[in-house]
Amino acid sequence: MMSKMRNKGFSLIEIIIAVAVMTLLISPIIAQVFQTIQTSSRSKETQYVIDNAEMVLEYFRANSLSDLAVTGDKGDAVTLVSNGENPKYYDGKDHYNDPSKKHSKVSCNVWKSASGSYSNSGSVSYSVIDYTLESIQLGKEKNTYSRVVSLDDLSNRVMAETGLEIRHDVTNAELEALKTASSSQGYNWKITTEGNAAATDSDGHVIAVLATDKGGTYHDPNTTTLGNIQNIDSYSMAIIEGTQATTDNQFQQDFISNMVDIIARKKHELIANGTYDDYKDKDKLNDAFEVIRQSNSSSFSRMIKLSITGEDIVGSKPSYYRVTCDVYYKAIYSFLGENFGSDASDNEPFRYNIFSQDFYTSEPPDVLFIYEPFVRRTDSSYVSYADKEYFLVKGDRYTSGSIAGTDASKVYLVKSDSTWAQEMYEKYPSTFGNGLANPFTTAKQGKELNDNYNYFLTRRGSYYPVQLYVNQIVDSSDTGTNPIQIITNVSYKPDATDPDDIMNSVVNGLRQFVTSQISSTDTSVPDMGLLATESNLAYPGAGSAANEIGDITFPDGETKKAITYPLDDKRLEGRLYSITVKFDNLTRTVDATRYFTGAKGAD
Repeated sequence: MMSKMRNKGFSLIEIIIAVAVMTLLISPIIAQVFQTIQTSSRSKETQYVIDNAEMVLEYFRANSLSDLAVTGDKGDAVTLVSNGENPKYYDGKDHYNDPSKKHSKVSCNVWKSASGSYSNSGSVSYSVIDYTLESIQLGKEKNTYSRVVSLDDLSNRVMAETGLEIRHDVTNAELEALKTASSSQGYNWKITTEGNAAATDSDGHVIAVLATDKGGTYHDPNTTTLGNIQNIDSYSMAIIEGTQATTDNQFQQDFISNMVDIIARKKHELIANGTYDDYKDKDKLNDAFEVIRQSNSSSFSRMIKLSITGEDIVGSKPSYYRVTCDVYYKAIYSFLGENFGSDASDNEPFRYNIFSQDFYTSEPPDVLFIYEPFVRRTDSSYVSYADKEYFLVKGDRYTSGSIAGTDASKVYLVKSDSTWAQEMYEKYPSTFGNGLANPFTTAKQGKELNDNYNYFLTRRGSYYPVQLYVNQIVDSSDTGTNPIQIITNVSYKPDATDPDDIMNSVVNGLRQFVTSQISSTDTSVPDMGLLATESNLAYPGAGSAANEIGDITFPDGETKKAITYPLDDKRLEGRLYSITVKFDNLTRTVDATRYFTGAKGAD
């Protein structure tokens, strides 16, 4: 009986009660385990999001706007896709109707923090370019995230317009105080990964930001103009430097060769009159050349002919681009009783190709041209550049931006700080200056102190601008071609009272650039070497009130000055931007939107 009693098991009720008790005891542990697993999974997923955001930020930091202009796979981190809005986007150089981006203007209220108080300091308008990226699955759960990258210049506009700067050290306590101070505005303030206090709209654009006092003034580089020439690379830009002086010397040597031929023909006559020895050695021939040049100075001239064209057209696009530059000289002179130069063939030996290169680039090349006028006369009473110089520029529909949506080449015509005229003045001030003030001030800040520092001046009793005649070459088979824009520091004057500065103003009654049509019947003009289908036309602005410089109008209606100073080159490439990457979890929509911020162009 006792044995049976000892083998008796638990009743069903006891088991149920035991399980219930065990469940009550273990449930929190199980919940904690699942929560730990979920937290770990979410933490790992968050790290995946952070890693991906860093990849995206790095990509946008490293690539130019033009590199981001085309939709498609950009690598492991980035694929640009359509956002369905198909806006017009303009970066100052290229035009795109690209559905992967939206270019917007946004208004942002700027709140100022000072001594623990917060006040609204007004609003600024800033630019935003939104890029829609391909959605991505991240984490163990494979949650899908949408991604939008925004480039904006808000920080620059805040500093330029309000004198404040955005804070990057906002604490949670300050955030709460800011929320209280701005409660009537209904902003949803948050602290970003860079420590900013910002509120955003439904597109993720900042519509309110916290700032503080900034010492000194600030000029926004994104609205001012670029003072640098970008992409100076001989594989993508034609660099023509120093070759003019070389051809000037070559012209002199070839001219002297003509003199030698004349001397050979006149040898017996010269011996008979006892003057043959005057032309026997090189130094005497050079002296004779100087005498001819001084005696016929108005009949010695030079023309530079620059061509930028698309070649081997396939479909509607060139396979490559060709840049050539030729220099033509004209010399009308008499020597030993023989007259030359009235026939065009007399000057055929004085034509030189100084540059020819093909560019296998995706867009037409720019040209960097280091320029100095022809040194025509150097006697002691008249140390001078030529009075006139001729510059012809040929483009076509593929290089001049005359086709909507295509790039336009530019010619950077650059006057260096050290020129022949400046060196001559410093070496021979009594001869070159003849009592006149130094027109080439080289003291500190000389460029700013001397109005005519960037002019090429010729000496005729006083200083006058070399008249640089600029014309466009057009081909009858290539209708509608725009002139190529010339960006130059020649004749540029900074003006403290005029934010647009001054180009091509009158000095002693003359301008540096002359845009009217060059007459082929002018005896001082070298033969232009034009084809039967080519002609030369005035550059935009001939006879205009704006210092004889007009506008080039592009197919989209935009206008640019035909000749302008480098600081008017307003491309967006190379500017300063803030970058914001917005991640939205499309699978788990209750999660908050995550923002990651960085900077572009501020290295």
